[in-house]
Amino acid sequence: MMTIPDRQAGTGMQQVEPDEHHARLVAEITEIGRLMRASDGRGGWSTGERIAGALICDEILWLPDGYTIPAAVDRLGHRWRTALIEAATGNPAISPSDIDDSPRADLVDRIRGIASSLVADNGRGSWSTGERIAGALLAGVPAWLPSGYSIVEAIARLSGNWLGALIEADRLGWRDSA
Repeated sequence: MMTIPDRQAGTGMQQVEPDEHHARLVAEITEIGRLMRASDGRGGWSTGERIAGALICDEILWLPDGYTIPAAVDRLGHRWRTALIEAATGNPAISPSDIDDSPRADLVDRIRGIASSLVADNGRGSWSTGERIAGALLAGVPAWLPSGYSIVEAIARLSGNWLGALIEADRLGWRDSA
């Protein structure tokens, strides 16, 4: 059992099983996405809710001020990230690995270089699926994701070490790495 806020009643706390909490979080994120889409991203959302809504709706302009896609992914944390992916894909089997907190420097540099190359070539270039995803997410240009990938599906596609390296590349900055 775990204690969570009782969002339906709006007051107090309640005891729920972890699987029930996950299911409620998936439903809540789905509803946030629906409401944000209906209001064109407007409304008084918490930072986490705004991030989840922006990502599930593929609307990076709805992210809170100052947030990049990698910073938003980092801010969500594992529980919200996992629920976001299930809400977006409908597939509970897709779950991001734990993010590598100490990514390899060579992988961070590689992702920074890919993003810089994508920008220099206006999104063109021959990259593997994972490389293109990491570069497009770091550059903040979802249109450069492989065909058929939403932002959330792209996040789900990256392994923990690539996701960790992507977040670290964003923290370090990348525009001068080419």
